[in-house]
Amino acid sequence: MGQREFEQKLAVAEHSGARHECVELLHYVKKEKLREPRAVATIGKLLVTKHSWGLGNDVYEQTFIAALDLHDDELAEALQTKFPGSSRVARLEGMQLEQRGEFAKALALYDELLQANNPANALVLKRKIAVLKAQKKTADVVTALNEFLRSFGTDQAAWTELGETYLSMGTYRYAAFCYEELVLLNPMDAISHSRLADIYSTIGGLDNLLTAR
Repeated sequence: MGQREFEQKLAVAEHSGARHECVELLHYVKKEKLREPRAVATIGKLLVTKHSWGLGNDVYEQTFIAALDLHDDELAEALQTKFPGSSRVARLEGMQLEQRGEFAKALALYDELLQANNPANALVLKRKIAVLKAQKKTADVVTALNEFLRSFGTDQAAWTELGETYLSMGTYRYAAFCYEELVLLNPMDAISHSRLADIYSTIGGLDNLLTAR
């Protein structure tokens, strides 16, 4: 249903070119977490060139990210000038460096941004973690995630990533702790319960096997 509705909304937006339909399409893609960079870039470019007045920053950022996915440097660079907030521009410039594989430059930019503005900027900290992950620096990823969670202890995505990283390293007891935290944060999440049970079973021992049940 989601893909079919997306295609219908895309057809309407492309046919009419009207602001409302174009914005609605981008909101739908974001809400449904669809990966449609080509459509987003096309419709987003239409919006920022013909309907830019009063357009929210989210539209520019969504279009920028789509441009990165498509390796459309020309569109990405043109969009950078549209953002009024310097921290937002810098973060997006960092993402562009990541996309080019210039990880050292991206990390330096993120560090500079954190020092100059807000050392606890969650979005920038997550970009740093993404860079370390792309570089396959697993130990550094673990350190960065633990530091992040000291400030943002309720971030379920970070706990999940840390747990999965520990699993990839074979450190099951640390992974179990991460999933215990996830269960505490969201007791109704069946996936976390199931994952934790699997980890207990892998660790072994009578107590863990009974807990897994």
